[in-house]
Amino acid sequence: MKNILIIITKLYGGGAERIAARLSCAFGKKHKVYLALFRDDSIVYPYKGEIITLKQHKPTSPYNYIAKLFRLIQRVQEIKKIKREKNIDVSISLLEAPNIVNVLARENDRVILSIRTFTTKILRNRGFFGKVLGFFIKNFYNSSDWVVPVSKVMGKDLIENYNIKPDRIKVVYNFVNTEEIRKNAEESIAGYEEVFKSPVIINVSRLHKQKGQKNLIKVFKNVKNQIPEAKLVILGEGELKQELVTYTEELGLTVNFDVYFPGFQQNPYKFLARADIFAFPSTLEGMPNVILEAMACNLPIISSDCRSGPREILAPDTDPVYQAQKPEFAKYGVLMPVMEEENLKEKEAAWTEILVKFLCDKQLRNKYTGFSQQRIQDFQEESIVKQWERLF
Repeated sequence: MKNILIIITKLYGGGAERIAARLSCAFGKKHKVYLALFRDDSIVYPYKGEIITLKQHKPTSPYNYIAKLFRLIQRVQEIKKIKREKNIDVSISLLEAPNIVNVLARENDRVILSIRTFTTKILRNRGFFGKVLGFFIKNFYNSSDWVVPVSKVMGKDLIENYNIKPDRIKVVYNFVNTEEIRKNAEESIAGYEEVFKSPVIINVSRLHKQKGQKNLIKVFKNVKNQIPEAKLVILGEGELKQELVTYTEELGLTVNFDVYFPGFQQNPYKFLARADIFAFPSTLEGMPNVILEAMACNLPIISSDCRSGPREILAPDTDPVYQAQKPEFAKYGVLMPVMEEENLKEKEAAWTEILVKFLCDKQLRNKYTGFSQQRIQDFQEESIVKQWERLF
């Protein structure tokens, strides 16, 4: 048995936080687990282990770099103290800030940095602070024992753009607990029963520009013209919610009749399991866990071929760097062109055609449901946890 420390910002909100909680539950079956949180104001995801909350800080201006540096130094000292007092054997951190703290707070532990995002594209959008993070990644990540991206493309990015040593990198995919997901999927969807009597396209994601929901709503308008009874359900919260609601109405669609925004759901699986198609129009990802969850709910997957993750899930035998410019009926799902500005109308037309095709063809849906059921077996907890434990 080992003493394992998981370092994460919080236990609510995004995919990295959800995975941190899942790792704690998986590791907690054999090891002693501690979770060091930057914030504990709301703990949503089920976890296993002892919570240790770092000193809470008042919000500061994003341009107050002196305060940010002071906070970093303070967190490093706190984590070093935890590692010594709890006799930590393995420290696993997720996301850039926890990763930097973890590697700077090294004691006698094995330091593992989990990379959840496509680093270059994410940091490019963070201005000066992104450049600072890039400096830390280039100069300190190689001091860890392992750098663990969740996709091959992300690993390639780290090697080529951040000088991470190839022998330091080990790709480990996310895992899902299919049995638990399918059990939760049986829960009632009180208040939404009538919605799912119609053909339903579903999306689950944070309501953010990079997630592409605005493009999906535009495409759905075209789908609706051909299949009037169709519905679009978008689960999640985010800064774009009101903008998406307004845009839906501007297109002549009715909120809570044509397009539904049920918000963040503690149990999204009960909605996923009752839909007909999972549509994922994201423009940028790391390794989208929600595709795996949709597969576990027996949904056919139609996903943008964005960087990174969808291709490695849906077309694992192809070049992970290749991106589809037209619909690609891959081994385990359909990969679609990313709906960005260039040739946008052509891409929207392609998405419309595929969504209509799947909604109208039950035999095709069943075929790709079978592919989802087959592929999800490669992402089960037991096999993925064994890969993690080999890094310990």
